[in-house]
Amino acid sequence: MEEMVAELQQQISLLSLMVQEERHKHRKEQDELKQEMELRLRKLKTQHEHELGDIQKQHGLAVAALEAQQLHNVKEQKRRDKDCYKKLQEKHEFLESSFEAYKDSVRAEMSECWAQREAELFRKWEARLSDPGKSDMELLQFVLKHSPLKIRSHISHRYKSSVQLLH
Repeated sequence: MEEMVAELQQQISLLSLMVQEERHKHRKEQDELKQEMELRLRKLKTQHEHELGDIQKQHGLAVAALEAQQLHNVKEQKRRDKDCYKKLQEKHEFLESSFEAYKDSVRAEMSECWAQREAELFRKWEARLSDPGKSDMELLQFVLKHSPLKIRSHISHRYKSSVQLLH
């Protein structure tokens, strides 16, 4: 039995030693794995930072390009707006001068028309004056009724007293 106890003690010591070795080996493997994971983590962080830096650089370039394009578009739009404004100004000036010419021609036509009307009324008035059956008062009423303002004022000054009687 002593032999068995000794053998069992020897086996227990051997097993204890094997367990300690396994623990040591397991701890060593854990440390190695931990170091390997930390190394991988650092590599991944570095890689991530580089990729993020590249993305930020590309984004910055894209933003700068968009800003430059937008500035160019704004300048181009301003140039087109100035051209359009200049064309509109020219058209406006042309229309103003055309309207002035139109007003002058209408004014000339109206002056000619009134001059003809005035001449016609003077002829009628002279014809009535030569008619012995009409009184001065009837002639004056006819003239005031049918004549333009210019003739009325001329006649009104000439025949003041008769005009006052009519009103």
